[in-house]
Amino acid sequence: MSNIKFNQSASFAVLTIIVFLVGITAILTYIFHDDAHSNPITMFAVNNHLIIMVVAIIISIGYGFFWSKYLLGEIKKEETNSKSLFEIILSFLGEDEKKVLKHLVEEEGRSTQSKIAHLSNMGGVKALRTVQKMSQKNLIAVEARGKVRIITLKPKIYDLLINETKQ
Repeated sequence: MSNIKFNQSASFAVLTIIVFLVGITAILTYIFHDDAHSNPITMFAVNNHLIIMVVAIIISIGYGFFWSKYLLGEIKKEETNSKSLFEIILSFLGEDEKKVLKHLVEEEGRSTQSKIAHLSNMGGVKALRTVQKMSQKNLIAVEARGKVRIITLKPKIYDLLINETKQ
């Protein structure tokens, strides 16, 4: 994370320098456009201001392209890490827990224990035990409302599962 912040700071610094140089070139061109007796650096900037600005624009575009490619690679790397995290989560779950996860994703992260009990090969006792195991693993939250127990998938787990099913 600190590497990305450093890259953002460096990128801001480089673009600030480019904008500063273009601004100085524009000001020098405006001030000294009729003056033939200025120093050689000023005359060079005045005579070649168009070339200087075009080169600065090309450098800026190239620099932006470089950083966009770099950050795209970082995003893809993060997605790969997320996929492996999802696979790790699933490796610690039993078949019943995977079935409950799939049901919760289909129900947008919320369901009741009675609906879970009506899944295939799942009864009331098995649903209760599966929900308890998943709650101990901190995958779901269980909220009792009278006789109804509402099962909610943890937000980070839900987001991970939604992203996995979209890909």
